[in-house]
Amino acid sequence: MAKLIVKAELGGATDIHTRDGDCAVWDVKVLSTLHGDAEPQSMIRVAGIEVYHKGPGIEGVEKGYPRLSKGDVVYLFLLRKGDRGGYAMYDLTDANWKVIESGACLVAKDGVHSFKQYWPPGLRMSSAGFVAMTAKTFPTAPVPSVEEFEKHVRTSLEFASDLRSKLAANALTEADKRAVLAKRAEVLKRELAGDDYIPWLIYDEQRQPATRPAG
Repeated sequence: MAKLIVKAELGGATDIHTRDGDCAVWDVKVLSTLHGDAEPQSMIRVAGIEVYHKGPGIEGVEKGYPRLSKGDVVYLFLLRKGDRGGYAMYDLTDANWKVIESGACLVAKDGVHSFKQYWPPGLRMSSAGFVAMTAKTFPTAPVPSVEEFEKHVRTSLEFASDLRSKLAANALTEADKRAVLAKRAEVLKRELAGDDYIPWLIYDEQRQPATRPAG
């Protein structure tokens, strides 16, 4: 689960070569914080934003699938450098934070766009990468307003916090856990999500170290 969730404006990016691969470190200005302790108007350095691209249906994109760029406003779901999660190469940069998997959303005039792996028509063997979901790329994808998106994030945070408290108090039976998981498929389908943190929270989180092993 993300340790920091912010609405932010992207600044410049510095491309980085590491022994585990190439990535970029971005200067990011925090506009508001939904979860965590980053102060509005503070600057943080984030690795991993370069994997996300704009595309058809996003204002200003005439052709192709350009990566996000300076001035774009996004929501970012982040882990601290060294925390488990994300590509190992992110931990080899000077970034303070790294994006979790599927951990960025683009704010546009019509709402908040998530990203998904996209294969352009006629090029099924060639992916354009993680592209903003619009009516042109993913016609059935929901595009919530900023208000709707932030309400959903806060509801999800409250659900996870309540579940974690019950787990810590050993207040859930195996039947309770199975009942929670049984409802997740419907949630993922509604949100067009492919990954789910809740099964990991229920069965694995308390057994995991907080950070990557050294070396």
